[in-house]
Amino acid sequence: MVNATPGGKYLNVATGTIDLGNVYSRLIATADKKQLESDTIKRYEEKFQIFLAAAFIILCIELIVNERKKVLKNNGQTI
Repeated sequence: MVNATPGGKYLNVATGTIDLGNVYSRLIATADKKQLESDTIKRYEEKFQIFLAAAFIILCIELIVNERKKVLKNNGQTI
């Protein structure tokens, strides 16, 4: 398993406790420092709710106007 990762170290921790301070000082602190790259990810914010609300309001207005026409038509009045 150690051979699978180049530069990997094997720590036998199954037999008892391990001193993490010792591990840090021996392995991690003395390891080669690498420059890490950072990637910027663009997150788009969906704004479809505005159009959905506008469509819903227009639909409600259409239903009210349509009902008004039916009521006036049933009463014998014309618009």
